[in-house]
Amino acid sequence: MVGLSPSWSVDLYIDDEGLPALRAVMANVAAGYPVKYYDVGEKFKEIRPIDIHICSEDGLFISATKLSRTSPIKAVMIDLFAYEPGYEWESIAEALKSALLARWPENLDESPSRTSELRSSLF
Repeated sequence: MVGLSPSWSVDLYIDDEGLPALRAVMANVAAGYPVKYYDVGEKFKEIRPIDIHICSEDGLFISATKLSRTSPIKAVMIDLFAYEPGYEWESIAEALKSALLARWPENLDESPSRTSELRSSLF
Protein backbone atom coordinates (compact mmCIF):
# COMPACT_ATOMS: atom_id res chain seq x y z
CA MET A 1 0.00 0.00 0.00
CA VAL A 2 2.95 2.37 0.43
CA GLY A 3 2.92 4.88 -2.41
CA LEU A 4 -0.81 4.46 -3.15
CA SER A 5 -2.61 7.66 -4.18
CA PRO A 6 -6.09 8.40 -2.84
CA SER A 7 -9.20 7.53 -4.82
CA TRP A 8 -10.96 10.57 -3.34
CA SER A 9 -9.75 13.63 -1.43
CA VAL A 10 -11.26 16.76 0.09
CA ASP A 11 -9.97 19.49 2.38
CA LEU A 12 -12.15 20.85 5.15
CA TYR A 13 -11.37 24.31 6.50
CA ILE A 14 -12.57 24.45 10.10
CA ASP A 15 -11.00 25.76 13.29
CA ASP A 16 -10.23 23.63 16.32
CA GLU A 17 -13.66 24.35 17.82
CA GLY A 18 -15.21 22.41 14.91
CA LEU A 19 -13.14 19.28 15.47
CA PRO A 20 -15.54 17.60 17.95
CA ALA A 21 -18.34 18.00 15.39
CA LEU A 22 -16.10 16.51 12.69
CA ARG A 23 -15.36 13.54 14.94
CA ALA A 24 -19.10 13.02 15.40
CA VAL A 25 -19.83 13.33 11.66
CA MET A 26 -17.14 10.82 10.73
CA ALA A 27 -18.17 8.35 13.46
CA ASN A 28 -21.78 8.66 12.31
CA VAL A 29 -20.91 7.94 8.69
CA ALA A 30 -18.67 5.04 9.68
CA ALA A 31 -21.48 3.51 11.76
CA GLY A 32 -23.49 2.95 8.58
CA TYR A 33 -20.84 0.78 6.92
CA PRO A 34 -18.91 -2.40 7.74
CA VAL A 35 -15.82 -0.44 8.79
CA LYS A 36 -13.88 0.36 11.94
CA TYR A 37 -13.45 3.90 13.29
CA TYR A 38 -10.28 4.94 15.11
CA ASP A 39 -9.65 8.36 16.62
CA VAL A 40 -5.89 8.28 17.03
CA GLY A 41 -5.66 12.05 17.48
CA GLU A 42 -7.70 11.93 20.68
CA LYS A 43 -4.59 10.65 22.47
CA PHE A 44 -2.17 13.08 20.83
CA LYS A 45 -4.11 16.37 20.65
CA GLU A 46 -1.03 18.44 21.48
CA ILE A 47 0.86 17.01 18.50
CA ARG A 48 -1.91 16.66 15.95
CA PRO A 49 -5.35 18.20 16.56
CA ILE A 50 -7.18 15.47 14.64
CA ASP A 51 -6.12 12.09 13.25
CA ILE A 52 -9.05 9.82 12.40
CA HIS A 53 -8.93 6.55 10.49
CA ILE A 54 -11.82 4.59 9.03
CA CYS A 55 -10.88 1.24 7.56
CA SER A 56 -12.20 -2.12 6.48
CA GLU A 57 -10.64 -5.50 6.00
CA ASP A 58 -11.97 -5.49 2.44
CA GLY A 59 -9.91 -2.64 1.00
CA LEU A 60 -10.78 0.78 2.41
CA PHE A 61 -8.71 3.28 4.37
CA ILE A 62 -9.91 6.83 5.09
CA SER A 63 -7.67 9.29 6.86
CA ALA A 64 -8.74 12.67 8.26
CA THR A 65 -5.72 14.59 9.49
CA LYS A 66 -5.00 18.11 10.59
CA LEU A 67 -1.32 18.77 11.07
CA SER A 68 0.07 20.61 14.07
CA ARG A 69 -1.38 23.97 14.96
CA THR A 70 1.83 25.62 13.72
CA SER A 71 1.68 23.98 10.27
CA PRO A 72 1.04 26.25 7.28
CA ILE A 73 -1.61 23.73 6.17
CA LYS A 74 -4.79 24.80 7.95
CA ALA A 75 -7.22 22.29 6.46
CA VAL A 76 -8.30 18.91 7.71
CA MET A 77 -7.07 16.69 4.89
CA ILE A 78 -9.46 13.83 4.18
CA ASP A 79 -8.22 11.07 1.88
CA LEU A 80 -9.90 7.82 0.88
CA PHE A 81 -7.73 4.97 -0.34
CA ALA A 82 -9.20 1.89 -2.00
CA TYR A 83 -6.36 -0.60 -1.88
CA GLU A 84 -8.14 -3.66 -3.21
CA PRO A 85 -9.09 -3.72 -6.91
CA GLY A 86 -12.83 -3.50 -7.39
CA TYR A 87 -13.57 -2.20 -3.88
CA GLU A 88 -16.81 -0.19 -4.03
CA TRP A 89 -15.79 2.98 -2.19
CA GLU A 90 -18.07 5.51 -3.89
CA SER A 91 -21.04 5.12 -1.53
CA ILE A 92 -19.11 5.86 1.66
CA ALA A 93 -17.34 8.77 -0.08
CA GLU A 94 -20.70 10.21 -1.13
CA ALA A 95 -22.13 9.74 2.37
CA LEU A 96 -19.13 11.46 3.93
CA LYS A 97 -19.20 14.29 1.39
CA SER A 98 -22.94 14.84 1.96
CA ALA A 99 -22.50 14.90 5.73
CA LEU A 100 -19.59 17.36 5.49
CA LEU A 101 -21.49 19.64 3.11
CA ALA A 102 -24.57 19.55 5.33
CA ARG A 103 -22.51 20.77 8.31
CA TRP A 104 -19.93 23.00 6.55
CA PRO A 105 -21.30 23.98 3.11
CA GLU A 106 -18.80 26.81 2.59
CA ASN A 107 -15.73 25.11 4.03
CA LEU A 108 -15.24 22.01 1.88
CA ASP A 109 -12.72 22.08 -0.96
CA GLU A 110 -13.66 19.22 -3.26
CA SER A 111 -10.64 19.75 -5.53
CA PRO A 112 -7.63 20.21 -3.26
CA SER A 113 -4.43 21.22 -5.01
CA ARG A 114 -2.28 19.09 -2.72
CA THR A 115 -1.10 15.60 -3.48
CA SER A 116 -0.88 12.75 -1.02
CA GLU A 117 0.04 9.10 -0.85
CA LEU A 118 0.21 6.38 1.75
CA ARG A 119 3.49 6.14 3.58
CA SER A 120 4.94 3.79 6.15
CA SER A 121 3.58 4.32 9.63
CA LEU A 122 4.38 3.38 13.18
CA PHE A 123 0.74 2.31 13.62
